[in-house]
Amino acid sequence: TTLQQQSAPFETAWISHRAMLQQWCSIITIIVLLNVAGFLLQGCGGGGSTPTPAPTPKPTPAPGPAPPSPRPLDLLPLRGVSYNALPCNKNDAAAGGTCNNVGVPKPGQDYAQEGYSAMWGKEGRDDLGTLARLGANFVRVDSALGLESKHDHGAFLDRAQELGLHVMLGFHT
Repeated sequence: TTLQQQSAPFETAWISHRAMLQQWCSIITIIVLLNVAGFLLQGCGGGGSTPTPAPTPKPTPAPGPAPPSPRPLDLLPLRGVSYNALPCNKNDAAAGGTCNNVGVPKPGQDYAQEGYSAMWGKEGRDDLGTLARLGANFVRVDSALGLESKHDHGAFLDRAQELGLHVMLGFHT
C-alpha cells in the first residue's frame, strides 16, 4: 500500500497534465479552423464597408469586313528539266574533257550558285533562257542545298523568276 500511496500524487499530476494538453489541442484546433475559414471566406464582404462593384467589361468592337481570300493558283502541267549542266567549255571538251578525268578535282555540284552564272545567266550561255524559249515552266536543280548550301542562290532564282520559271531545289545528301 505504501507504493500505491507514493505513486498517487504522480498519477493525479499526470491526469492534470493530460487534461491541460487536451485543452491546448482543442484551442489550437479552433485557431487553425478559424484561420482556414477566414482564408476561404476572404473577399466575401463583411468588415462593415460597402463592397466595391466589379468593373464592367468594355464592349467588344464589331469586326470589320474579312480580308479577301487569295485567289488560288492555277494548276499548270509541269514542263521542264532536271538541270544538271556540265560546266566544261569547248576548249576543255576538245582537249579530252579534263574536268571529267580521274584525279582532276570535279567542280562543285551546286549549279544554282552565282559562280556558275556563265552557264545559266543572261550574260553567259543562258541555259535558263533557252529552257524558257523551248516552253519550259519549271527547272529542277539537283544539289542546290545540302553540302554546298553556303553559296548565294539569289541571282539564279531572280533569273528564273524573270523568265517565269518555277524552281524545284534538290538536296545534296
